[in-house]
Amino acid sequence: MKNYQEIKYPIHFEIAKKDIIKVFDESNQKIFRYSDLTTILEKSREFLRLSKNTNTDAFIAFLINKVNKFKPQEFDFPFRKEIRYIWGKVPIFEILLSLNKNSYFSHYSAMYFNELTEQIPKSFYINVEQRPIKSVRQELTQVNIDLAFRNKPRITTNTIKLTDFNISILNGKYTNNLGVTEKDLPDGTNVKVTNFERTLIDISVRTFYSGGIFQLIKNSMPGLYQF
Repeated sequence: MKNYQEIKYPIHFEIAKKDIIKVFDESNQKIFRYSDLTTILEKSREFLRLSKNTNTDAFIAFLINKVNKFKPQEFDFPFRKEIRYIWGKVPIFEILLSLNKNSYFSHYSAMYFNELTEQIPKSFYINVEQRPIKSVRQELTQVNIDLAFRNKPRITTNTIKLTDFNISILNGKYTNNLGVTEKDLPDGTNVKVTNFERTLIDISVRTFYSGGIFQLIKNSMPGLYQF
C-alpha cells in the first residue's frame, strides 16, 4: 500500500471536510475500491469545490489522515494483493466478500454459518469459482480412480493471516453458484454461503478445508463419535 502519510493534499480538503463526510455518510456504500473513490471524487468535485488537478491519491491521503471514520484494510494475498477502504464500522464478513463480487463462504466457514459446528473457526474460506470450461468426458476406470486418490490433494496457498484468523481464497470449479444462498447473521450481516446440502458435499470431498476427517466426524455426529 502507498505511504499516504507522505502524500500531500490541497488545503481545499480541510475547507470541504464537513461536506466530504456528508457525502460518505449519505452513501449506502461503506466498502470501497480505489476505483470507487475515483468515481466519488469525480462526481463530487463541483459540490466539494475541488480543482480539476486534485487526484484520487490526494483524496485518499486526506481521508486517512484527517477523517477517523475512514480506514484502509490491506489483504496481502500471495497471488493478488487487495485493498479495501472502509467507512465506519463494517462487519469483517462483508469486507471479505467484497474481495470478489461473485465470492461466497464455503467448507468450514459454511459449517459455521449453517450451524454444523459449535467451534468458532480460526480459518475462513472464500470460494471464487473458475470460469466455465468445456470438459472432455473420459471413461471412469479403476486405474484412474486409484491414481487420483494416490496423489496428494492440491491445497491452496493463497492464504493470509488477518488478526487471529487465516483467510484463504479457493478457486473452485464452475458450478454457477449451485447451492449458494444468502444468510442473515445475528449481527445483521448478510453473507453469501453454501447451503446445508452443498456444504455437506463440499466438506466430504475436501475434508482438509473442514478441519480434517476426525474433526469433521466430531462436528457432524457429536453423539456418535467420542474422542
